[in-house]
Amino acid sequence: MKTINLSKQQIESARIANRPSLKLKIAYHTTKQGDYERARRLYESSDFSLFSDDQKLDYCKVLHEAQYSDRALGLLIQLEDELDDPFLYNLKANILRETGDHDEEALIAINEGLKRNPTSQREFYFYTRALIHMDLGYNEEAIQDYKETIRLESQESVCSTWYELAVHYSTLLRSEEALFAFHKAIEREEHVVPMYYYRLAMELREKGQYSDAVSYLKEASHLHQKLVVTEDFGRVEYFNRAQYSTAAFLNFHEQAEDRCSYLIDLAQIYLDLEQVDEALATYENAISLYPRSDIPFLERGLFYRGINKYEKAIDDFKKGLELDPTYPMYTYWLASSYLALEQYEKALSLYNIVIEEDPADGHILLERGLTLLGLKRYEEAEADYTSALLLDQENSEILWKRSDARMYLAKYEEALADLMKAQHHNPTLEQDPFFLLDVAMLLKSLDYYDEAAVELTKAIELDENHPLFYLKRAEIYTDVKRHAEALADCDRALVLGGNQSNIHWLRGLIYLNDDKPEEALLDAIEYQILNPADPASYYNLALVYAELADIENEVTNLETCLSIDPSYRAAYYQLAQLHDYWMNMDEALSHLLTWLELDKEWTYEEKMEFLEDSHFSTELLENVQIRLQLDHQKGFLA
Repeated sequence: MKTINLSKQQIESARIANRPSLKLKIAYHTTKQGDYERARRLYESSDFSLFSDDQKLDYCKVLHEAQYSDRALGLLIQLEDELDDPFLYNLKANILRETGDHDEEALIAINEGLKRNPTSQREFYFYTRALIHMDLGYNEEAIQDYKETIRLESQESVCSTWYELAVHYSTLLRSEEALFAFHKAIEREEHVVPMYYYRLAMELREKGQYSDAVSYLKEASHLHQKLVVTEDFGRVEYFNRAQYSTAAFLNFHEQAEDRCSYLIDLAQIYLDLEQVDEALATYENAISLYPRSDIPFLERGLFYRGINKYEKAIDDFKKGLELDPTYPMYTYWLASSYLALEQYEKALSLYNIVIEEDPADGHILLERGLTLLGLKRYEEAEADYTSALLLDQENSEILWKRSDARMYLAKYEEALADLMKAQHHNPTLEQDPFFLLDVAMLLKSLDYYDEAAVELTKAIELDENHPLFYLKRAEIYTDVKRHAEALADCDRALVLGGNQSNIHWLRGLIYLNDDKPEEALLDAIEYQILNPADPASYYNLALVYAELADIENEVTNLETCLSIDPSYRAAYYQLAQLHDYWMNMDEALSHLLTWLELDKEWTYEEKMEFLEDSHFSTELLENVQIRLQLDHQKGFLA
């Protein structure tokens, strides 16, 4: 006789197939273990006529849990006339609730179940009704049902109900009651799942109890990591601990994995505690445990960006983008970080990508406008701000920024109109000294000096310790020859630690205009010390030395100016005057011709007209005119 070798699994399958009642018992037991797909296959390979009432209802539950909810509902409706079992209505209510917008029908079903079941296992019905009441927004009714469930429930299953009640309280912002319920949910460790610790930690964080929050988040992370290494990632354990369905398990599991075993939240609470080293170590741990997750890079990048470490933020955003190229926010955060570093070309190329994906985002248009301003592409910046305003016409921030672009384009009236519109839509801008500063600068550009000074005085009243407002008011006072007030503002700006270069420059100019070259010299020297590579600092000194009749120092500084910048026109003009006075005709002619040649905007006729009105010697002017005529004729012949 031929020997047949069968595996243990083949023998077991044959044994089950030959005993239908055994197959049904195994299916029912498999449901209890949470293995719904295997239970479904066992049930569907059996004769339905042999099912007991309990097995029929269990099969409906299995269909639902195995993602065949429509079939489960259809079968339950057929069984309503056949079975006198109130659990049918509880099951029907659960399925209706979990399969879409059927809450009212679910409430009718669960109430029917409670009516048919006056005594046995009513906690399940109250629990289901609590969930339905919560979905319908009947908050107090939901709380009463949860409490009734807890009163009737055994210690083995009550933890999950305390958890649901706690979540409901948290949603209603009833923090103290939520904390009490969360603590009740974790009383029996063997019935706790990681989410219980996590939600408790988040509630504690909201209350500012960060240290306790850290402790519970560590518990959540440890337990999740312990369960996730099992063969089914903890599905059966979730069922054993709290009777959670596969759908509920998957929901909890996915949330934990998305947060890298809650390590992301743990790092954020360390940041709340200003424990930066612990936070960064936690991010590294998350990256080690979840090398394919982009979330640690995103969150750490945002942290670095928040403390102005933009280079590190950019590195993290780039890594995150490699891991998830479909997430558009990486491109945005990269663009924003490059903008903060004033790397405008890189920022612009990335903003272009973001706007191509979503051209109707006014905030992105606003930031690209800032980038274009940085690149001095003012017309394009104005266009972006105008497009953004089409999406939000009353946005005061965008109006303010468009005003900036229009100011650079010398559209002063339109720029001022934008500021007035911004103030109309946002009256609080009247209390923003920098807004008043911009208004003042535009009024000055339109020659409304008194009005500009008034706006700056308002800005100073709002912030009397900011040097910039004094410096700008000093500039206006200088323009209208209110020199005493301008000097007082310069002195105040210096005391407050303002930009010393600008203050010394302006104060020196005021002294020079007031025929006080000795005082002007001190400021000119200070400016030159602060700006040794600026040719203007030497030209400025030369002007002061000219007023002091110190010709040697005047010439030395003019020559130094030209050694730094050979195209500094004004220095050639000054040297031409000196050499003409000394009757060094060749030198004077060379300097004056260079001065004229460096001006590419003047026409030949304009240059000749200027020379006729100048104070150079007749001999020098005749020589210059001859040279200009020759150059003009050559150009004409060419």
